[in-house]
Amino acid sequence: MGSKKLILFLVWSFIFFNPFNSKAETSKKNVFHGLLSIKAEMERDFGLEQLECFPFIKKIGFSKDETSLIENCLQGAETLHSVLKEVKNAGLRVVGISDRFLRTGGFDTILIPWGASKEEVNRFLKDGMSWEEQKTFLNKINEVKSEIKKKIQVSELYCSKKISNDQCLLGYRNLAQVLGNMEAKTKTWKRIVITESFSPEKEFETLPLKFDAGTEELRNRMVFKDMQKEWSDRKKIYDAIDENFGVQLKRGLQVGNLICSLDLKESECLQGAENLTKAVPQLNDKAWDQVTITRHNTLLRSDQNAYFKFDLSPDEIVQAFLKKSTIKETEQNNVLAERLEARTKNNFTRLRAVCDLRGLPSNLCVNGFENFMEFMGNNRDFVAVKPWETLMFVDGSQLWRVNFALNSSSRKSYIYIDAGADADTFEEYLKLFGGKGALRHPL
Repeated sequence: MGSKKLILFLVWSFIFFNPFNSKAETSKKNVFHGLLSIKAEMERDFGLEQLECFPFIKKIGFSKDETSLIENCLQGAETLHSVLKEVKNAGLRVVGISDRFLRTGGFDTILIPWGASKEEVNRFLKDGMSWEEQKTFLNKINEVKSEIKKKIQVSELYCSKKISNDQCLLGYRNLAQVLGNMEAKTKTWKRIVITESFSPEKEFETLPLKFDAGTEELRNRMVFKDMQKEWSDRKKIYDAIDENFGVQLKRGLQVGNLICSLDLKESECLQGAENLTKAVPQLNDKAWDQVTITRHNTLLRSDQNAYFKFDLSPDEIVQAFLKKSTIKETEQNNVLAERLEARTKNNFTRLRAVCDLRGLPSNLCVNGFENFMEFMGNNRDFVAVKPWETLMFVDGSQLWRVNFALNSSSRKSYIYIDAGADADTFEEYLKLFGGKGALRHPL
């Protein structure tokens, strides 16, 4: 190393590692930004289209528990990235950072555990089928699916990515065998999914079938599953909630929509509604809109929306949502955010600044705009390079919004930035997208 390079290296080392450097302390690694960057690199260099953090996780817990999940996702993504540099032509299109290894959704989709070593991931990628074996396998899948579609009317028939390719084929074969011995032409399904259980999916129009279920159990599902009846039963639950607790919830909390997760029993829905009603007096100054009663999670979503576990006591519900913004605070933040947005229109950076309309608390929206205003004050010569046109403030601590930003169809022109970041972290990340030292294609 020449003397000039050595001096330059020492200067930069001092700047970044000096323990007395306050900016180095405040600009610590942002996990959300790290995930966006590493996903973009794998997309650019290895053709990866989707990267999802724990795509099928049900048991999150509380909002604070999402932080460690997002950190774990980054660890898994970093391991995968380092392995893809060594494994040539891995041919991956979709990757889920999860809790297990799994080849699923054909041969361009995999799950890898977040804590796997580089050696384990390397071995997993190299142990796949040959191209000829893959074609043979997919032909088997298509043949069985064709047999099934001759027997029943279904708009969509597929396997979930929760099960392996082999389990998918087994599930199709089991379904084809059942349909071969019954008259099912009159049955019409919008969607049938072969998956790991009979637990209901997002809506009643989807028929979930367990891939390794016995013949009799599958036949009963096909014959007796009635979408209209299930919706009618669910409506009775909502009618009971409205009759017993509707007045208190609507007058006390002004809840616009109370929803029970599909996997909850009637007694569990009513238990959750009753507990929430008892908590009304201590929460009636908060902003509410849609509240979902769930089996596992208690999570804040924006200022108005929330999830809570059905068996939380009234006191536990109060504690979980005590820090939720009040109606007055929300209104003040919204007014301030609108003013700041107006002040940033047609600015010299050539970026349109907006807040994520889903899942972003109003105080974080304000924080994002304030960071952007400070950034513009400190960087008068900053101009975003093409194709970047929009700067969106996203809550980087919410798992579902992280996954949204990672896989958004607008990610080629949108810069997603953590609305909760401090000003120095905000500035450090945004500088990648414009100004004198910007990379032409940073992501």
